Amino acid sequence: MQHLLVLSNTGRTSTFRF
Repeated sequence: MQHLLVLSNTGRTSTFRF
C-alpha cells in the first residue's frame, strides 16, 4: 500500500514510486 502514499505526495515520495 505504498503506492497510495505516492499518489498523495507525488513530489515528496518520488523515491517511493512503486
